[in-house]
Amino acid sequence: SIYLNKQIAFDENLPRRAGKKRLYFYILSLIGLAAAFFGTAMLLSYIIDLLTGTSYLSDGSSSSTISAALSTLIVGLPVWFFTWLPMQIEALNNSDVGDHARRSIVRKSYLYFVIFAAVIGGMAAAVGLVFTLISQLLGAGEGNFVNSLLNALQTLVLFSILLLYHFFSLRKDTTTRAGALEEKQEQFSVLVFDKGDGKFGEAV
Repeated sequence: SIYLNKQIAFDENLPRRAGKKRLYFYILSLIGLAAAFFGTAMLLSYIIDLLTGTSYLSDGSSSSTISAALSTLIVGLPVWFFTWLPMQIEALNNSDVGDHARRSIVRKSYLYFVIFAAVIGGMAAAVGLVFTLISQLLGAGEGNFVNSLLNALQTLVLFSILLLYHFFSLRKDTTTRAGALEEKQEQFSVLVFDKGDGKFGEAV
């Protein structure tokens, strides 16, 4: 990581250097986000298992499950936070740097990919939730119904949060870019030729 940052810093072309850094940060952000998401899902699933009596603290497999969930979350969350936050701050900047960041193919690809993954995951979770409910209503449910229901619900909620956060981030990019463009256009000088009655000039 240190070696790669040094290699990027050696590039004297500022836009190209910013693009390389952006690509590096978004790749790490995506990895960290995936790890944090699955770590959170595993942790919530473990808590649900405890509450519904499916798992016990004294069970050896439960200890390994909680260890895996916490380690994944502890590693993934800081990686995502410390790589996503600088990119988000850069994109919210009203300067030319922020404008380049918002128009970046890397950033758009990252946001669209996460939104797409969240939509697909949310749809799958919703199908699982409906299937669990219908199976229970038809008397074909197996195992712990409450456990299955809560696990499907927590997965749906996590994908929904993931979708909404990145959707609003994408929307914020659009509104910020439009605001910056409008601010630049307001600084343009305009010369209007009016035929004399003042109507055309007033309308312009």
